[in-house]
Amino acid sequence: MLPTNYTKNTAPVHAHLVSGQGARVSDVGGNEYIDFCSQTLNINLGQCHPVIQAAVSEQLGKLTYASSRFSSDIADRLHAKLVAITPSPLARVNLSSVTGSLANECAIKAVRKKTGKSTTISRMHSHLGQSAESMRISGKHWENTYLGERNTKYLPAPYCFRCPFGQTANSCNSECLDGLEGILRDSGDDINCIIMEPVMMDAGVLAPPKAYHERVRQFCDEHHIPLIWDEIQTAFGWLGTTFAMDVYGVVPDILSLGKGLGAGLPIAATIMTEEYDVLAYGEHEFTSGANVLSCAASLAMIDYLETSDILPAVVRKGAWLRGALEKLSEKHPCIGDVRGIGLMLGIEIVDPKTGAPDGEKALGIFREMLSHGVILRISKVGEHSNVLQLKPPLVITEDDLVEVVDKLDLVLSN
Repeated sequence: MLPTNYTKNTAPVHAHLVSGQGARVSDVGGNEYIDFCSQTLNINLGQCHPVIQAAVSEQLGKLTYASSRFSSDIADRLHAKLVAITPSPLARVNLSSVTGSLANECAIKAVRKKTGKSTTISRMHSHLGQSAESMRISGKHWENTYLGERNTKYLPAPYCFRCPFGQTANSCNSECLDGLEGILRDSGDDINCIIMEPVMMDAGVLAPPKAYHERVRQFCDEHHIPLIWDEIQTAFGWLGTTFAMDVYGVVPDILSLGKGLGAGLPIAATIMTEEYDVLAYGEHEFTSGANVLSCAASLAMIDYLETSDILPAVVRKGAWLRGALEKLSEKHPCIGDVRGIGLMLGIEIVDPKTGAPDGEKALGIFREMLSHGVILRISKVGEHSNVLQLKPPLVITEDDLVEVVDKLDLVLSN
């Protein structure tokens, strides 16, 4: 029995999880849940996947830990694999990070050291990590004065459903990027990078059209500004591809990876072009970086994505799920928008009469779904926490998808 008078740095929990398999988890009371958010949006192959278990167990019998003062075969193999699967000219890998926050820290350090410039361009509502520096450049935390001084300029988020410019995703000219030239002018050409998530999961699952990212890439090329892509959320399967780069056809100068990279084990990476490989030993090294057990899990996960039929299956599952949710939106007017790519989807909950964001309704749906054995997450868009996040493990079964949609229909009908 846990004590009741202790302080823990977590959100309130409804139960203590004790076991899991695939997309399902069980708590100490024997209750089973369909995990429709991959825990912290990170376990792409679900709980206790046999290929991950086997790889970690094998590595555990060889070597448990290797300091950054040494090399290891498993880390070397992961370095080589990451270079092999990322497009040229991304060819230099830093595996010393443990979380995506630190992968973004590595990227920011590199561009600041290389360019000698101090201003970063980010976007409102973006979530780029939880370390002090990654929070400083996130649009989600721009009002938190305790983080100290910052020199970040923010673009509007590509919120197509409520576009402040009165456009739609299929008819706009990416007006939300029109401020780029002004920021460049006002900063006196002091821009060290533009950092973006291809799909803004924590900002309400905002997935801009391809032309949006193409325009950013063109702007960076024209003004010799490095582009950092935070693929911590999007990489390794959820879009039905290995990377969001495969969807958008855009290659950044620096790529940040985390979450799915370890299939549940802690590991992150920053991959960059040779030009930005400027950090010396000791400038970005962490005790648990390139952990050999995590490297083993990562290699096994990548191999599974490459050799199984899971990615085409994600495309099919994502298309079915989106279609099913859109049908629900016709039946339940509180669903204002269904958006996303693959198995990264969002449902915006609105007041049926006014179309205004309805955070209270979204919270009620979240709680009711939990009582029906489905774990979701809620995302905040601006001032309103009214978007249900759906990001199940890639291994979610079709039967589980049907069950979740049926339960959502039931909850919305009450």
